[in-house]
Amino acid sequence: MCVSILAAGLLIHIFNVDEEREGGGGSEEERQVVGYFVALLIVLFVAFFASTWGPVVWVVTSEIFPLSVRGVAVSVTTSGNWIGNFVVAMVTPILLGSVLKTAGTFYILAGFLFASFLSVLLTLPETKGESLERIDELFLRPWLQRINLFYYLRCCCPWSNACWVRTAQEEDTVAIVGIKNENKDDTSDEAEDE
Repeated sequence: MCVSILAAGLLIHIFNVDEEREGGGGSEEERQVVGYFVALLIVLFVAFFASTWGPVVWVVTSEIFPLSVRGVAVSVTTSGNWIGNFVVAMVTPILLGSVLKTAGTFYILAGFLFASFLSVLLTLPETKGESLERIDELFLRPWLQRINLFYYLRCCCPWSNACWVRTAQEEDTVAIVGIKNENKDDTSDEAEDE
């Protein structure tokens, strides 16, 4: 998706399609050919979006939250998704008409797409074929705790008692994924072995 949007911006920039507004730019035939290629690249973007990011976001938001807060959390993420869509729809025409023009707008969109790609690559574990309970465990992994905002909001906020008291189920989950329990004595395992 990022490549198609970046390529569209580069085509517009290289062939000075935006300069038509100021009386410059290439010939009418060049602008028409560039327009066809840009339209093709946008169709490719839509095709990739419709088969990847578009539907997957709804699956991920329904899986990443613990069962205890899933209903409220999915409502909040859905609202955030629609607010984001609204902001993009309102800001894009402003960017197209500003100093950035068309090519700059495509560059900004490509930058956001690349940042989204990195964010997903670094923070979301693979959940294919996992049960909902196992998915909760995946999001408790120590490497993910360092960068996962949802873990910090759930376990480290002053209004959350999850920092102070863990239920027996959470203790078992923590033990399954290998997080060291600081409340237990390390010598208790050694005493059982003897």
